[in-house]
Amino acid sequence: GRSPGDAAPVVSAPTPVVEAVLFDMGGPVARTPFEMLPYLERVCGAPERTFDWTGPFDPETDALWQRMQAGEITERDYWHQRAAQAAPYTGSPDVRRLFTLAFADPRECIRPEAMAMLDFCQDRGLRTGILTNDMRDFNEPGWSDRVEFVQRVDEVIDGSITGVLKPDPRAYDIAVEALGTAPAATLFIDDQPFNIDGAQSVGLQTVWFDVTDPVGSYARARALL
Repeated sequence: GRSPGDAAPVVSAPTPVVEAVLFDMGGPVARTPFEMLPYLERVCGAPERTFDWTGPFDPETDALWQRMQAGEITERDYWHQRAAQAAPYTGSPDVRRLFTLAFADPRECIRPEAMAMLDFCQDRGLRTGILTNDMRDFNEPGWSDRVEFVQRVDEVIDGSITGVLKPDPRAYDIAVEALGTAPAATLFIDDQPFNIDGAQSVGLQTVWFDVTDPVGSYARARALL
């Protein structure tokens, strides 16, 4: 036993049970635009490897991606510049045009691992939602109506509608309020480290989604449930 004056033992508080899972759309649910570049080239009639952007798959060869990760430009800035580069093939410098072509077929772009994760969550009675910055602004009208994942979740919080973008802490507050759960009981999955930092700043549990390892990323998320 302890003697008088001994320091009290340190007891770690248990991690709250997860009651809701909040997904970022681009990366964890939809394949990244980088993964869709071969499909984009086919639908645009562009020669193979016309679009050689590598993003997280080979950061050292993508200087623009490095600038985004360093906080010099935003994610929106990155895609506006890429859309302008693709304009000779897409017919427009608009990001929505680029994404409309790249993500035209949900069967091509939605990760099967994401669908399996959604099944896993809903089978356990968890609330589910999407917290995205750009779904309305980057995709053609009606696109989300054709995406089963979007239709099945309980809540969709889109920064291009709310006007509050990740990693602003208010974006997560809006999402948690919509889900009706406490921040500490909400698990957030996102592929951008700065969005993970934003979620942690308001007390959400988090899993950084490695787009180069979707299977392993979802395994880490399931382990928290």
